[in-house]
Amino acid sequence: MTPSRSPHNGLHTAGFTLAELVITIAIVSMVGVIIGKFQGDIFSFNRLFYSSFSSADQAQKLLRPMTAELRSASQSSNGSYPIESFAANDITFYSDIDNNSKKDKVRYYVSGTTMYKQVTAPTGNPSVYNPANTVSTTFMTGVRNVSAGLATFRYFSSAHTGGDTGEVVPGSGNIEDVRLVKITIRTDADPAQPPAPTDVTTQVSIRNLKQQ
Repeated sequence: MTPSRSPHNGLHTAGFTLAELVITIAIVSMVGVIIGKFQGDIFSFNRLFYSSFSSADQAQKLLRPMTAELRSASQSSNGSYPIESFAANDITFYSDIDNNSKKDKVRYYVSGTTMYKQVTAPTGNPSVYNPANTVSTTFMTGVRNVSAGLATFRYFSSAHTGGDTGEVVPGSGNIEDVRLVKITIRTDADPAQPPAPTDVTTQVSIRNLKQQ
């Protein structure tokens, strides 16, 4: 005799399968959301990392010619002292930046969020530096030194052994005591967006002033 089958068995099995399907769909959806968020976080991190790295890398590349010019600063073509003026965000010096045996007057300064470069080539005999011949260019943008109260240039004498020792303070120190210049650039393309500002720092010993 064939055993009777309860009519509830099929309903129970079908109901359990439907519940499993709903739970499975819910789990898959949650996993999909988690994976999507994780991928979004990775992409966001990569973007921020690349942006931060790119800003620092750009600043380092731009600082190389500046440090080379400052390192070789020497008397102007009319005999003026190698450094004409110095300030926290402004320096003017003489250097043969185009290798033509004539000393150009070179100025780097920060105004707002931009660093500018000015070059004045000497003319005439004896040589003069006519302001009308000055060529100005934008050297770097996204510079945040001024708003942060951070000096772009700091100056040190031969007494410098680290830290603040031997610092020559613009406005009170003697320009003839300067032997080394520390340069710090704080870059941040958009302060309202990450990543955080990046500081790039280097220092330059002025070759022709070492023995003076």
